[in-house]
Amino acid sequence: MRQRSFGIIATTTIFVALGGAAYALQAGQYRNIAGKVTGSYATGIKGSFRVEPVTAPAGLASPPSGGACIVFRAKDLGFKKMWAKVCTNDDDCTTAGESDYGYCHLPSQKCWSKPVDPPPPSPASNGSDKALCLRSIPGSSFPPPIPINKTFDISATPAQVSTPSWHIRDNAKARVLTCLNGIPGGGCARVAGAPKPAYEWGPVTKL
Repeated sequence: MRQRSFGIIATTTIFVALGGAAYALQAGQYRNIAGKVTGSYATGIKGSFRVEPVTAPAGLASPPSGGACIVFRAKDLGFKKMWAKVCTNDDDCTTAGESDYGYCHLPSQKCWSKPVDPPPPSPASNGSDKALCLRSIPGSSFPPPIPINKTFDISATPAQVSTPSWHIRDNAKARVLTCLNGIPGGGCARVAGAPKPAYEWGPVTKL
């Protein structure tokens, strides 16, 4: 983990056109740091994330907003076609009949994903998000900006981990994947035209 600087945090000014007028927005540089997944099938699982200020050029200019999810190797969710792919971006992991929500781990070029509910071959959905994700969304109970230097937990109960439609295999590997939006936001939600977000992958835990 990069040591946090207590000096002056660089800010970035970004001009956004709204209704014909230009407004200047300022944002500091941040990292969204992924913690380790702990727990088991019997006790439930928990992950964490923490947004910390950094000095440019490290990090990303952000409100900050974004969040994190606990993800699994595609093969640990029964997504055989997704796991067989060699990916270079998240879109490569989208797999008809399995899941529309895959994440490309570039060092290995392998896809990770979240359980879907209902299960394949029904249309994929974000059924596991309530348990496995925490995102800063306007109007939600966790609106942006994300408080900095504070650890947030994501957890799933034993009953949720054992949800039949989630198809989490024995000896599955899990990790936290964080995302940090740029300005304007939307990259974490894959909004067309939004600036590329910053991802960080946490350490792998074998359940």
